[in-house]
Amino acid sequence: MWKKLSITGLAVAATACAGLAVDDSPEQAVARKAREYWKLMVAQDYQGAYRYLTPGFREIVDAEAYAKRYRGKVEFHSAEFDAPDCQPETCEINVHLDYTIKPVPPYSVEFRRPDQRTEKWIFLDGQWWLAPKK
Repeated sequence: MWKKLSITGLAVAATACAGLAVDDSPEQAVARKAREYWKLMVAQDYQGAYRYLTPGFREIVDAEAYAKRYRGKVEFHSAEFDAPDCQPETCEINVHLDYTIKPVPPYSVEFRRPDQRTEKWIFLDGQWWLAPKK
């Protein structure tokens, strides 16, 4: 009895650590993960946001290289989301962003703009990962 309870407890803990609550539907899980990812991007915590990217992407691009894509070049102000559209192992979610492009020499003008993009999230190894386009 104790072993069965312990194993069950470990499974629940492992699921929670993987970022997927036991009762989450794919839509709920992806909506939550997208909010968490973009909260980190707005806070300019690119290293933290990097942890949400697919393992395959992270094998090719290290955390520092990912952060350099954004650091000093763009400032995200907010992100809003439409409801995810999910299949069994993939979800797409529309993200509405407000951000500022920082000046890059030789240019000296920054500009703020809204944008809408569709993100693809993939269910792999028991959790949802953001699949970057590049």
